Amino acid sequence: MLKKILIASAIFSITTGIACADAAPYLGVNLGVQTGNWKYKNAAGNNTHFNATGVKGGIFGGYGGTVDENIYLGAEAFIDDSSDSTSKKFVDNVGSIVSLKTTYSYGASIIPGIKVGKNTMAYLRAGIIRTRFEVSQPATISGFTLQEWPSNNTATGGQLGIGVQTSLTKNVDVRAEYVYTAYSSFSSNSNSVSPTNNQIDAGLVYKFG
Repeated sequence: MLKKILIASAIFSITTGIACADAAPYLGVNLGVQTGNWKYKNAAGNNTHFNATGVKGGIFGGYGGTVDENIYLGAEAFIDDSSDSTSKKFVDNVGSIVSLKTTYSYGASIIPGIKVGKNTMAYLRAGIIRTRFEVSQPATISGFTLQEWPSNNTATGGQLGIGVQTSLTKNVDVRAEYVYTAYSSFSSNSNSVSPTNNQIDAGLVYKFG
């Protein structure tokens, strides 16, 4: 999947490079806070809603430039690590202790923007993300744990976000953004999970060229 994302980004680079006089590749790092909001439905059909907040970090790379005097268009691929950051243990309404957490994510986005100042751009993010979720639920009889049944699931989500990016030097930018993610539901041990996610990131961008 990541290979496909990188190939798509390369194709975008070639095609936009013709139209964007100042088009250039870039790399960056980000750090942020995310809150996972999850709807958990057990095999008996009972629902539990909960959320958990934690820190995330990641790297990204992309290609973009102005297609008009004040209009920007870019494409970006990213990898995030959120190991143990957005996790939760709870007791569901049949007495089982359930643990859910995210581990890592990867994806790609299209980033259209508009200049709102000489060195500042406001932008939107629209993309696809794949996130690894870990779900564990011990099997118990009369209060004794028999065996833990872990389950790993990679769910696909759609992302929408808004941000602002400002140049510090010719090659270095800083950015801040908010992103909302809605994932497709997935099943684990006859239970289902429906996740959404809110995140706020700050990033440092290095532009080549």
